Amino acid sequence: MTDRNRTKPSCRIAGAIRLAALTAVLATAACTQVKETASEASNRIDQWFGTGSGAASGAASGTATGTDAERRYQEGLGAARAGAEADAFASFLAAAELGHGAAAFEAGLAYRDGHGTAKDLEASARWINRAADRGEPRAQYLVGLAYYSGTGVARDYAHAVRFLTAAATQGHAEAQLLLGRAFANGRGVAKNRAWAARWYGKAAAQGLREAQFTYGVVRASGLGLPKNRRRGYAWLLLAARAGHPKAGEVAAALEKKLTPEQLAKATARADKFEPVADPPFADPPTAMYLQQALNGLGFEAGPVDGILGKRSRAAISSYQKRRDLPISGKLTPELVQRLFEEQNAGA
Repeated sequence: MTDRNRTKPSCRIAGAIRLAALTAVLATAACTQVKETASEASNRIDQWFGTGSGAASGAASGTATGTDAERRYQEGLGAARAGAEADAFASFLAAAELGHGAAAFEAGLAYRDGHGTAKDLEASARWINRAADRGEPRAQYLVGLAYYSGTGVARDYAHAVRFLTAAATQGHAEAQLLLGRAFANGRGVAKNRAWAARWYGKAAAQGLREAQFTYGVVRASGLGLPKNRRRGYAWLLLAARAGHPKAGEVAAALEKKLTPEQLAKATARADKFEPVADPPFADPPTAMYLQQALNGLGFEAGPVDGILGKRSRAAISSYQKRRDLPISGKLTPELVQRLFEEQNAGA
């Protein structure tokens, strides 16, 4: 799980603008597979944001329509696995017409690639546009990417951040990486390198090599987090092993600044790495953000190491007491959001 920001997950913007953007982006964009049903995504995002959104919350809500939509979506997935593209498309389209977000995205991909139906980029964009409105993270990422890159639409970083945040909170690794870049560079938001480092770390933990490279540079150089060359080297090594074109060169330069012991520890850490597809909310990148934010506000959370020990929990309790919040000593989405807002207010 991840946290929440002020942005609501369903971002309604003029359809014609988004359609133009998506038509251009869909011609070249590569899309990842969703890890959960639209119903699960809707429930999780409503929980994190504390709000509901009509399209997002109506995808598969347990009503007769929602049950039918989920059944047709699962039929589509089964047909796709069996290679029956026409049957898969028919099922996805039927589920999409019943309001299923993930099915709308799959229907959009089918129109884009001509799988089970004739290619139709406008129909593809239209369905992915609807999927984004329904809280589908892959679609939200594509809309955010369009606005961030200015592909098919005027570049608008603020709108991009809204969509990227919605996708990132649902665990979309590419959205997390791009959202980190937005905060690192102050594009559409106030610059916040600590917040950027958190998103880089989340994407890196999922095994995204570009995020591993970026996070390695951030850790090694101290951009948003205390400098840690050993940890940075480990992430760069992972990126290099995954085929990142620059990671090997940067890792080799950094290697000269490490002791044999540090090098051995970093290599061992990389050797043990396993990507985490659905990390808990209180993951190391989030814990490090919390520790750094509390330290910066004068609450002694201890080393910024991502380990929530007694000192960090005591700092949380002290912060909660000082701010007249319920005292729990726990890392929660509400606490991280409060720290993020307070940090930005003082920027």
